Amino acid sequence: MESKYFEILKQITRLTKLDEKDSYGIRFTSNVILIFKLIVFSMILKGVTLLTRGLSCRSKKISSFFVTAGIEGKLIRQESFNADEFQRAYEVSPETLTLVVFNTCDNLFESPITLQKQNYMRENIFPLRGKFFFIFIACLYYDITINILVWKDNLEMYEKLRQMAVKVSDRINRGIITAFNNLKNTNVKICNQKHIQNGAEILKLKDPIYQEMQQLPPNLLTHFNKLVLNDGKIQFEKDVIVPLMILLAQQIQLEFRTKLQEAILGLVFVSFDDLMSLDQKLAEIVGLVGPVKKIGRVAEKIDGLAAKDENQQQLDPWVLYSGQVADITRATVNCATADGLWKSWLQVRENFNVKLLNNKMNVEKVKQPPNMHVIVELKSSKLEYSVAAEIQIHLRSIHRLKEEEHIVYEIKRTKTGAELCGMN
Repeated sequence: MESKYFEILKQITRLTKLDEKDSYGIRFTSNVILIFKLIVFSMILKGVTLLTRGLSCRSKKISSFFVTAGIEGKLIRQESFNADEFQRAYEVSPETLTLVVFNTCDNLFESPITLQKQNYMRENIFPLRGKFFFIFIACLYYDITINILVWKDNLEMYEKLRQMAVKVSDRINRGIITAFNNLKNTNVKICNQKHIQNGAEILKLKDPIYQEMQQLPPNLLTHFNKLVLNDGKIQFEKDVIVPLMILLAQQIQLEFRTKLQEAILGLVFVSFDDLMSLDQKLAEIVGLVGPVKKIGRVAEKIDGLAAKDENQQQLDPWVLYSGQVADITRATVNCATADGLWKSWLQVRENFNVKLLNNKMNVEKVKQPPNMHVIVELKSSKLEYSVAAEIQIHLRSIHRLKEEEHIVYEIKRTKTGAELCGMN
């Protein structure tokens, strides 16, 4: 009996020693099993969560499918849409929507690139926003959604759009060169007309091209000269003088239109959309007046003139850079034929005091859309002094192409997608 008892005790002792020897391995295995159980439990919990969201997710995907189809239709029909609509559709199918966007751009770039098409690109295509959705796993399970600006964050898309713009620009330039060559063969007088500066015909314009012209009352300028130091003159011009010049230009715009119509026989005023429409039957000579140049654009010109002036003083410490901005009051004369263009120029010269003619058609090689760029002295019954006004005389076939290039230039001049989105 005792021998059996001791035998059992020895066996128990041996088992205890065996457990102590392998206790580390047993604890390690137990911890691994515990971690595995936690991971499995986490996955099951996430699965339950996804399962409970299943119906809503499915309904969301179904609704997003219809949203995607709706956005595709709006892009194809060139209809407006809001940012949220596009984001939801882009989240579901970015590849499909990208193809639709570029197909829409192809259609928008087809001639004629009307003002409506250009505005659609500015208001709907340039600001495109999207979403990316992806999954991240590290023991636990996460889904992450990131909002993006399409042209800023997708470099490949931005570069493709710029390449499209370059090709369209090349096509437009070829059309301009062809139209200009036809003009030279039709009426050589236009291309032989010399430039005019300060009332005299010259072969080459002298810099600065635009001499200062009286844009404000002399007594007002004298008063300003006493109040403002030279080092603050440029900012004073932009903040005070430019808004005043624009206000005065708005007061005389209607009178300018009347004088131009009286000067050019057969001139008919039309809208810009009518001018750009190939379906619209236009008179031989049509015109547009305005709009008056905006403050920001005039300020940019003043900064450019100041940058060219090395001394920042000129001969007179109070010579106005704004006096060299001669296109605040402006008009366009659009002519169907070369003969109509030549007659329009002769009538402008006869009825206005021409201060400057920059004849961009008197060139050997076309570097920019050629036209006749005329600065005249405008005498208004509302003012006691004369102001400068700009008249641009165009050949219709060239002018249409020039206007089409505006939106293309906006894309080409950007260096990053952020600029295109308006981030800079």
